[in-house]
Amino acid sequence: MHKETQPIDRETLLLEANKLFGNMKTRWQVLSPPA
Repeated sequence: MHKETQPIDRETLLLEANKLFGNMKTRWQVLSPPA
């Protein structure tokens, strides 16, 4: 992830965070499925 000179707007930041957390969530579910 390379930084650009233009600042990241809040919407993009939230979107990226959502994607990241979504990936983490699914990964954890795969690693440790609910008993």
